[in-house]
Amino acid sequence: MIRISNDFIRERLQLITLILAILPAIIIGFLITQNWVNIPWVDQWNTPGGVFIKIHEGSLTPDYLISQHNESRLLIYRLISVPLAFLTHWDVRYEILLIFLVACGISISFYRLITLTCSRNKVVQLLLLSAINLLIFSPIQLDPTGNWLMGIQVIMFLVVLCIALCVLVAYSRLRLYLKFLLCVILALVSTFSFANGILCWIVVFPPLIILSVSSWKEILERKKLFLAWLFCFALTLYVYFHDFKRPHIASNPMDSLSHPLKALLFFFSFLGSPLSFKNLLISQIVGLILVLLFVSICLYLIRFHSDFRLIQNSIGWLAFSLYVILSSIIVTLGRLGDGMQSSLYAKYTTVSIYFTISIIGLVYIIVSHARANRYFFKHSLLLQRTLITLGIVGLVLQGLSFSHGVKSMKEQRLNLLSGKACLLLIDVVKSDDCLIKHVYPLVQVENWNSLEYIKSSVPIINEMKLLSPSLIKSSRIREINGDQNLPVGDGVFENLAIDSTGQYIATGSLNIHSNQNIGGVVLAYADQKNDATVFAIADLVLGAPVNVTSTKATMVWQAKFSSDQIPDRPTQITAWAVDTDTGKMFKLQQKQPDFRIPG
Repeated sequence: MIRISNDFIRERLQLITLILAILPAIIIGFLITQNWVNIPWVDQWNTPGGVFIKIHEGSLTPDYLISQHNESRLLIYRLISVPLAFLTHWDVRYEILLIFLVACGISISFYRLITLTCSRNKVVQLLLLSAINLLIFSPIQLDPTGNWLMGIQVIMFLVVLCIALCVLVAYSRLRLYLKFLLCVILALVSTFSFANGILCWIVVFPPLIILSVSSWKEILERKKLFLAWLFCFALTLYVYFHDFKRPHIASNPMDSLSHPLKALLFFFSFLGSPLSFKNLLISQIVGLILVLLFVSICLYLIRFHSDFRLIQNSIGWLAFSLYVILSSIIVTLGRLGDGMQSSLYAKYTTVSIYFTISIIGLVYIIVSHARANRYFFKHSLLLQRTLITLGIVGLVLQGLSFSHGVKSMKEQRLNLLSGKACLLLIDVVKSDDCLIKHVYPLVQVENWNSLEYIKSSVPIINEMKLLSPSLIKSSRIREINGDQNLPVGDGVFENLAIDSTGQYIATGSLNIHSNQNIGGVVLAYADQKNDATVFAIADLVLGAPVNVTSTKATMVWQAKFSSDQIPDRPTQITAWAVDTDTGKMFKLQQKQPDFRIPG
């Protein structure tokens, strides 16, 4: 009979749980590389795009580097993204890679926090990390405002990393003055990474002071530490809010105060969004359950506050709870006017997931403390079943959210590819509608117009060799493709008709594969030399819902044009797919041999 030693079983369990812990990171890494597109999107044209314009004009100043971007002062992001752009010709995929690396740093920080506060059992540590990593690396953090495929969103992750590192510094055995100095530096980085990074000053001070003493009485002896921290915080606030202007996108905070029930539902929705698969009702229910759990945890800690070791184990996790709660209050006050659905934006999900994560750690600490002291012994079975039920429900919701997130990533890839196609052709065809839809939504603020800004800044950035490939300069496909004999594109030019207003409507379909970066369809007419000349770009929409497991998406395209856009003679019309990696054109098959317009 073969005997299996306990050491063998323990090693195998550790290996299995290690695989479970790192699997979410591997999956999101794969999904990112399958869906990322090298195109600056929306806010990136302002930051760091605005810096490039200033460099080109020779007018870049320190004041501009610390200037506002909406509510934020993105000094840290500008200092990172501008040198990186010049090293990589502004390949934004390097910024996206940085997001992934920062997320990995956050994960490692939480693993260290688990080892310090939860359990010495390696298997338990890795199981807790597995649950946490499911949230940290969740693809639900992607939608039309999302994070994993937009380089500038590294600012959201940097704030969390700074808070996590501050908490670990507080738990370390460093001298108090070194802890203070490191936390001040990290709080400054957090503040000038993103607006709610200011909260780092508030949420990391309790761990810093509580973990520097051994009892409640000793806290009063840390007056100098408190005053020094308060001074640094006040000085930072002065610099941050000096010449601060309320951004146009901010809602009136009085909307929240005048609609308290609506504000409360927004608050719950914000907290529950990571497990809601973007369903508003589910997010509100989940948020309510999480708040009830958190209140129960706080009541337990208040009840046993005399156990200072329990408080010290919990305070690091409570810092993240406080960070999310304060963020949620700020967002509720500032964004309630944008509608309840805005509580589900992916950029907020990157914040709110840490409320659920903190509760995972706190529940384990509380349950372990209760079991060790035989509290609630009579109700232990009920408590156990409740926690198991909540865990199973959480996993189911996470699975649904994961599927929704993968679908969102695929849809966003198609959106970015379309945007890059119309961006490449900005000098060749009029593509205002495409730019507004896929590159930068139309924003009008006083004398600033996002469309005009894009159309004026793109040529300058292209001249600085920060766009890859460079903008297409010729409308003749022979000159665009060179002498290459390119294959037929995977799509069909299906129909050409005239509507009641006399406009021509060309329609067809296009298949976009996961290993190709085909992003648009253009129409061309045959000139007098019978060369195809681009004159219009088509609008692409999904022809069928995105399949999470499919490697192909079917798009339906349509282009409208008038007789003024083509020569006044019999003309053949053809359709071409645009490769956004090379700028080359691939002719689409035609449903009938010849689409010709009479002169």
